[in-house]
Order: sequence, then C-alpha cells, then structure tokens
Amino acid sequence: MHVRQLTRAGVVKGELSDGDCRILHSRYRWRLTTGASSRGHEPCRALGGPRHNRSVRRLATTLGAMLLVVACGSAPPSPTSGSGPSGSASPIVSTPSPTEQPSPSPTPTATPIATPSPNPSPIATPTQGPTLPADFACADASGGMVAVSTVSDVRVGQHEGYDRFVIEFGGGVPDYTVVRQNSATFQSGGGKGDQYTLEGDAGVMVTIHSVSNWTSSSGPTEFTPEYPFLHQAKRIESYEGYQQWALGVHSMPCLRVFTLDSPSRLVVDIAAG
Repeated sequence: MHVRQLTRAGVVKGELSDGDCRILHSRYRWRLTTGASSRGHEPCRALGGPRHNRSVRRLATTLGAMLLVVACGSAPPSPTSGSGPSGSASPIVSTPSPTEQPSPSPTPTATPIATPSPNPSPIATPTQGPTLPADFACADASGGMVAVSTVSDVRVGQHEGYDRFVIEFGGGVPDYTVVRQNSATFQSGGGKGDQYTLEGDAGVMVTIHSVSNWTSSSGPTEFTPEYPFLHQAKRIESYEGYQQWALGVHSMPCLRVFTLDSPSRLVVDIAAG
C-alpha cells in the first residue's frame, strides 16, 4: 500500500488505490469518501474517528514489528558489539594474559684456564771435550838420549787441532822434562830464582840438561804467537848447562811429546785438556 502521510492523530491522509480501499474497508471497516482523481477512478480517503484511530495504531504497530524483523534478519547484532540493546548480550571481558617474563640468561660458567706445568729443566748433557789427536796424553813427560848436546834453533808452529813448540839440537837430544802447571806464572830454577808471568791461564815448563853452549847459544829467546793453545813462549833460564823454556797456554793442556832425528829435535805438541 502507498500511505502518503501518517498524522500525529493517527489518521491516514492521502490517495489510495481501489484495491487498497477495499482491503482497508473490509479489514478495518473504514469509511470511504470519494473524490475526483486524475487516474480515472474514485480515490478513497480515510476519515478520522476513534475506531479508525485504533485501526491506525494497530497498522503502525504491525508495520513497526515487520520493520524490526527485517532489520534483525539482515544485520544481527554481534555478541561482542557494544552498540546492541542493553542487556541483550553480556560483555566479553578480555582477561589480559600474564606478561611473560624473559627467562634470565644462564650465567656463563668460567672455564678454568689450565696453567701450563713448568717444563722440566733439561738435563745437562756433559759437554765432551774436543777429540784429541792421536797419541796425546794429559800428563807430564821426560826422556833423553845423550848426556851433552848443543841448542841450534828454537821455533813454534800451528797445526790443525794443536800448536807446536820445537827445540833443535846440534848433536843428540839431551835429558829433558816437560811439566804442566795450572798457572802461567813461572819461577826459574837458576841462581837468581826470578819469577815470570806469561800470557794464558796455565803453563808448561820445558827443562833440558846438559847444554854445552848455554853461554853462547844463538837464536830467539821469546815468542808471542797468540795461537789458540800456545799464547807465549819465553826462555827464563840458561845457567850451568841448564836451559828452561816457559810456555803460557790457554788452559790446562794435554801433550804429545816425542823426539825426531836428522836433525835431532824435541817436539812438544799442545792441545786443549
């Protein structure tokens, strides 16, 4: 139906079609009036009155209920919506979950640093001395072949592994002694008894007897070669057929003492002890 206007008194005013008028007349027993219509039929008009007003109120209530049903069916209120009718749904209270506390990081355990054990002190291997040439002995020596001879020359020399001291004679080799000592300070055995200190830390005393030309022998009386073993040689005595040669050496030596012929010679080789 086309209802143009619903007044505050509840009277419907407006133009209704023929069918609408019949329905209203048969259901609510409205009184109808006719009037001119541009559609070519007689419109009906509802007239006011108490009975008519009750019918209008029923119609308004019915239309309101229909509109409410349509509205509820098209958009049902959400249970969680706060815009619905009061009391129609219990508000959902969101309980905050307990804040998860971060678990404390485990305290790192300090790894003990192994203290290196002190290395044992290496066992000192005894240092072996230099290999002595053949026939060397760490001892004194003596000998001789004739009772009287003459000194013709004295000389020194250096060889691989040892140094050499040589006395050359005009005849055979007289008696001799070769004595080591742990000092380079010597004292002559002649009448004066003088003291001599030579270069080196140890010494060797060479004594020959009997020398007939002890007053007239020629040749050098001192050497300072600074060899590895023999540092200095000096004649410290020539008296009444005796001659003494002092040898300053590097350290307490080992010796090789021997004689040679053609010409006759006394040879003293010196090596480290």
